Amino acid sequence: MSIQSPAKCEIRGVIRYLIWKGKTSVEVYNEVKTAYGDKAMNRTSVFKWCREFKNGRTSVHDDQRSGRPSIVTDEIVEKTKMRSVKLHMGGKRFSTHEEVKKWTKGLAGNYFEEGIKELIPRFTTCIERNGDYVEK
Repeated sequence: MSIQSPAKCEIRGVIRYLIWKGKTSVEVYNEVKTAYGDKAMNRTSVFKWCREFKNGRTSVHDDQRSGRPSIVTDEIVEKTKMRSVKLHMGGKRFSTHEEVKKWTKGLAGNYFEEGIKELIPRFTTCIERNGDYVEK
């Protein structure tokens, strides 16, 4: 069982500690994966943070960026949800979750509905990782 819903800075703190202990990037990645599961931080990000801490970085928090939010807000999540339902499927445009549900029920039952439900966490992950997210 893995630790659920960790903050990014929590995982980075673990990475910093393991680097301090002399662990290699591969060992750190394996520890993070064991503790937090596959979805907490991908291999590329773990290796990036290992490199940062080896190069002397001490902060586990995101650097400030101009013009971009430093945290995900409820407003951003809500906007993402609305974007996820404004999809073009078969030439039809949807503006609410209910319209999508009605349309998909007639096509292939839960197949499309389940796929659409997966979009919201994927969009949220993409926003949380500042666009540094690729499904594998």
